[in-house]
Amino acid sequence: MPRASRADLSSFASMVAQHLPGDWSSDYLSHPTYPDQFPRAEYIWDLGMVYGAVSTYVLDHDAILTGPGGIRLYVIDRPLHPDQFLVGVFAPDELKETYFWSNATPNGIAVSNNPARAAHQITRRLLPRYEQAVARTEPPFLEHAAEHGDRAADQSQATEPWPIIPDLGLSPMDFRIEGFAPATDQIADELHHLRLGDEYFAVRAAYHSPDERHSFWLLFDKLATYDVPGTAEYVTLHLTRDLEERTFAWQVARHPLIPLAQNWLIREGCPAQSVLRSHPDRPPPADAATTRLEDQLRSNTGDRYELVDHYSSGSPDSGIQVRTLLYDRHPDAESAPYRLFLEETPPSLRTYTLREIAFTTAAKANAWTRHRHRTRPVESASASRASRGGQTETSRVVTQTLASPPAPVTSRQPSAPPPPYGRRSTP
Repeated sequence: MPRASRADLSSFASMVAQHLPGDWSSDYLSHPTYPDQFPRAEYIWDLGMVYGAVSTYVLDHDAILTGPGGIRLYVIDRPLHPDQFLVGVFAPDELKETYFWSNATPNGIAVSNNPARAAHQITRRLLPRYEQAVARTEPPFLEHAAEHGDRAADQSQATEPWPIIPDLGLSPMDFRIEGFAPATDQIADELHHLRLGDEYFAVRAAYHSPDERHSFWLLFDKLATYDVPGTAEYVTLHLTRDLEERTFAWQVARHPLIPLAQNWLIREGCPAQSVLRSHPDRPPPADAATTRLEDQLRSNTGDRYELVDHYSSGSPDSGIQVRTLLYDRHPDAESAPYRLFLEETPPSLRTYTLREIAFTTAAKANAWTRHRHRTRPVESASASRASRGGQTETSRVVTQTLASPPAPVTSRQPSAPPPPYGRRSTP
């Protein structure tokens, strides 16, 4: 299935309409001037990415898909992401005057530029969210909610198909840059983009140097849930301030696992004790094996690991799963260097586990993830080899990891790239 470029929004929207369930039509329109984009987007039922894009960026064109029962979808380019589009939904005619801008708002999603996959994402994520939002605005539900309080709202969301995210008490980010200017135009653009959703970042850890030149953050991105499937949920930020020039710059990265995010921050110069503090919103590890593996990833002694790929997913029934594939340079991993770290949080969100599974190739790791419920995992070679002292080889290595500064877990760039591992950017 071909992927669409920005110039192909019209054909992309038409092909998405063909893949959606039921009878859908597409209406494409280019915008000669900036104000022309607003009438078409007047009743977008969104308080997230789609609303931010429409209100902030110049959109040269858009498309409206109309489907069964009069439901309408709004399709636009995703700013700063040339390989993605944004899809939002219009409020039903009977709600246009009230909008119901509340927790019921079915915020839009980012989709792949592969029309078939985009239609699948819309069908699995956006359309159920829209139906649920409409149900929450109907009189029977409102009367029940008024009588029973928040419990009714909680129960109404029990069948949501997207991952479970706890209430994190989110608030807008304070970057501490008042009186400072971006050092480059790129930093200015990144700041603008980051602030579109800064209220959706929950601070897991933060450190500000006494001389005010450096700030570090470990953030949880709630909007990642509504982004391209598989998007990593943890963001690290290292902000540097030039006190003489009154300018600032930063480095930003995404990570699938907290230990990898902590490793990045420590390598950037953040004191280790500042990123190791537990956060009350995060469940504790379920066992010693989880803690041991997290220590191992956080330390990454001798540049042991390189990131190959990752994918985050979840549902109310199965909980949250994060699959992270790393290339392991440890001598004991020579026969099976591809290590899949599987983090699983049950629906109760009370604890989580992290397990390591060894594979000889990335392709075999990919095959296992696709058939994981029918396939017995291969035990890690290092985890199965006991050392003379009775500890596993893996745990023996971990005891040495705190003796030197951790090395960063970087993306692997071998001369012959490993086979793809279910990567979300290759629909």
